[in-house]
Amino acid sequence: LPVVSGRSLVGVVVTATEHAARVVRIDDPSAASALPACLVSSRSPAAGGRIGGVARGTGDRDVPVSVSLLRQGDGKPGDLAVTAVGNTLVPEGLVLGEVLRFGDDDRDGAFEADVRPLRDLDTVNSVYVLRADGETTRVGAGARRAPAQGGKR
Repeated sequence: LPVVSGRSLVGVVVTATEHAARVVRIDDPSAASALPACLVSSRSPAAGGRIGGVARGTGDRDVPVSVSLLRQGDGKPGDLAVTAVGNTLVPEGLVLGEVLRFGDDDRDGAFEADVRPLRDLDTVNSVYVLRADGETTRVGAGARRAPAQGGKR
């Protein structure tokens, strides 16, 4: 299930009990953070400029998320990376962050976008869990906080 702060995706629930959940943040370098993603052009967001790729956390504080499997011309710095169709529990259009750099550094024909989340993941203290039944569960500053798992702290 997705964990959000506003319209920004913070992470996904990977295990849960009646009173607790383990959340993998979007900057976690494990495979659990991988999600279908697309870039929305800052030039014409209404023009359907959604290009498919895969977002995954890097564990790097400077570039926390990378969207790979893109093509030349699919994006540019300033575009937004958002969740895409392809995951049954994470809705389309949740913001992952802003594209800082777009390119093909290893010259293999697959372009990547380096993405910085719009929210500082280390300082978010109130989030919502979007449940599959359409309800939301708020987890806030009054809730008991567990130490961060994975990703950069």
